[in-house]
Amino acid sequence: MTIALLAERDDPDPTIESRVVDALHGVELPGFEIGLDRILMNPDIALLQGAGNKPALAPLRHPVRERLPRAGILPHISRTEPHVTLGYEIGRNDCQSIESIRWVADRLDLVESWVGRTVHRTLASWPLVNRQLSLAF
Repeated sequence: MTIALLAERDDPDPTIESRVVDALHGVELPGFEIGLDRILMNPDIALLQGAGNKPALAPLRHPVRERLPRAGILPHISRTEPHVTLGYEIGRNDCQSIESIRWVADRLDLVESWVGRTVHRTLASWPLVNRQLSLAF
């Protein structure tokens, strides 16, 4: 699940990993739980989404928004609802409700993604601290 885009370039930035690692050093990053309960499709893309999940990500997005600019990195934090991309070039419009999938995030990864090439490489990873989780008994 993407929480921010750090740089969209034609060539990889060889300094991005060290700058992000330095910027987030020593920060306790909070985990979160969300529910994903619908599949949204348009001709270009299919997404797994859930309404009302933005507040769950806010505490994690805050240190990203606050610390990365100090390292000269201006993150683009999407205003869209959190989602998981299921596929591209779907060719139809549809929205389908599904039984909610509960997901607990336990780490933040810095991923290098090569646009249009479906190449994804994890550069760094941080554990997320899950202080409060809802448990269904």
